[in-house]
Amino acid sequence: MARTPVSLSRKITYYVQIWLPVEHRYSTARSAAVLADKLGIDPKQWSPSSKAGARYIGDAWLAAGGGVSRMNDPLLGEYLLDFWDWENSDYIKGKMKRGQTIGVQHCRDSRNRIESHVMSRIRGIHLREVTAQDLDRLQLQLKKETKLSPKTVNMTMAAVNTPIREAFRLGKIAHNLSSNFRGLVNDSKIRGILTTAEMEKLFSIPWENESYRLAVTVAYFTGARLGEILALSPKDIEVD
Repeated sequence: MARTPVSLSRKITYYVQIWLPVEHRYSTARSAAVLADKLGIDPKQWSPSSKAGARYIGDAWLAAGGGVSRMNDPLLGEYLLDFWDWENSDYIKGKMKRGQTIGVQHCRDSRNRIESHVMSRIRGIHLREVTAQDLDRLQLQLKKETKLSPKTVNMTMAAVNTPIREAFRLGKIAHNLSSNFRGLVNDSKIRGILTTAEMEKLFSIPWENESYRLAVTVAYFTGARLGEILALSPKDIEVD
């Protein structure tokens, strides 16, 4: 039995389903009104409550990749996590084979940002469904709902936009949604350097943990950064 590419059903508004030939079934029904919003279709020109409008919206969704099998259209969250997986990412392996540099810590930090701040906000969204409005919405949610600084929000969104840009390059999505993305203004306060008097006062007060005092002391006298201090072991210490 032949299947129509786009199927319509109506409750209060029309719902759209796309025939998935690889999976031999129709996709989950999506509200024509919601799809119109995601696709940037003017509901006054193409009303999701009319059959003609819903048909137009359904055809636009199909053209945008709505009919792609989910086997080739992963959830956005899963795609982002796989992209920053240091051991298994095709993107990371490709950069290394080309002699390009990419840091382990950068990849792990990016993956951690996705896990901590992004996953809960993009549930159910597939890679091919993402819109520029989704990215804007995510950015503003991070700004409003978390205590992240503008700089950290920008780094978190970079961990989202880089994989999206790569998906466009490989033809997995039709548009480079990150091309005109606007970051937040970085209003971070300039960090100063403690004076000698301030350091003396800092060392004179009780510390909750003496290991913290030791770490600060090492930093003060050597200029070592936190990561360098944490990496120290007894064999690195010599008595002069």
